[in-house]
Amino acid sequence: MARPTLPVLAATLGVLALGTAACTSTPAAKTEKPRPLSSLPTAVFPTPPPAVPSQSAPAEAENKNHGSVTKAKFDEITTGMTVKEVLDLIGQGCDKTSQTDIAGSTSASYTCRQGQWGANAVFSFTNGTLTSKAQSSLS
Repeated sequence: MARPTLPVLAATLGVLALGTAACTSTPAAKTEKPRPLSSLPTAVFPTPPPAVPSQSAPAEAENKNHGSVTKAKFDEITTGMTVKEVLDLIGQGCDKTSQTDIAGSTSASYTCRQGQWGANAVFSFTNGTLTSKAQSSLS
């Protein structure tokens, strides 16, 4: 069997794409000019309510300040300390970055910053007790 040439193949695909319209004897539908976008209907979305500041906004803003963790403070912190003990020692600049509650056990991580250029410490707690710590570029 001979392979069809490109024009025959294109004509066959064109007929298949046109479907039944290509098989009838009626003239092709009259094409319309494209309408300008301004004449198209627009969707109407409800206006969202104004943002209400949360009660914890001042505390969150305070935590966003440059942190006060130092290498000396980091070295004072030992496993077994509580979340409160660690955060009291470091001062401002710590954020809870994760918390997981699984089968009665709670794990949480806090990231504490030094200045604004990337130096930080990460503290991991299980059931409120420090289980690991790591630091990067603290001075």
